[in-house]
Amino acid sequence: RTRFYNILTPEASLWLMLLVSSVMLSLIQWLLHKKWIWLTGVHGVNLSSVILYNWGAILNHPPKDPSISNSGRVLVGVWLVFCLVITTGYSSSLIAHLTVQSKSKPPETLEDLVSLNNWRWGIESWMMKGSPGIYFSTHADPVVKMIYKKMEVVSAEEALSKVKEGRYTLISAKYYITVIIRSFYTDIYGQTPYYITYSGINFVADNGWG
Repeated sequence: RTRFYNILTPEASLWLMLLVSSVMLSLIQWLLHKKWIWLTGVHGVNLSSVILYNWGAILNHPPKDPSISNSGRVLVGVWLVFCLVITTGYSSSLIAHLTVQSKSKPPETLEDLVSLNNWRWGIESWMMKGSPGIYFSTHADPVVKMIYKKMEVVSAEEALSKVKEGRYTLISAKYYITVIIRSFYTDIYGQTPYYITYSGINFVADNGWG
């Protein structure tokens, strides 16, 4: 994730930097006002008014511009552009978060499957007749033993239907299941409700689960 993406997902550090920037800018503006007052003798503004203006700009409700000098107006202009970027990015992110349903993180490893509550998994019968069946039935690892113990033998069509309903994983040959999903369960835009893990089982190079 790039540092520019932080604008869309502000964290405590970004809010702190925004607060410090606002105070520092307000102090610089106030010092410029003081210098302008010393040169021209006109009435200036106090520091609190400048701080409130800058915070009002962040909240999209700035009061009357307190600047009395050209240099102060330039600073205000730069600050308003900065506030526009921050508020636009934050507002867009907030609207997207409130209107688009977030996706839950899918399990990536066998350990993830075992650790999840009320999660089930299955495998096709033909896979249990080859090296996958030998792997699961003879492996000494407790996690693999648990996977094998609760393994359901299902067809790919039945398993994918259960996956779509939720809380179910199909253990299958990666490239085999990829072809099926792309052929029958992917639209013209390349979108599919299924996810194939990148952390497959490495007992055979082309095996994984989806």
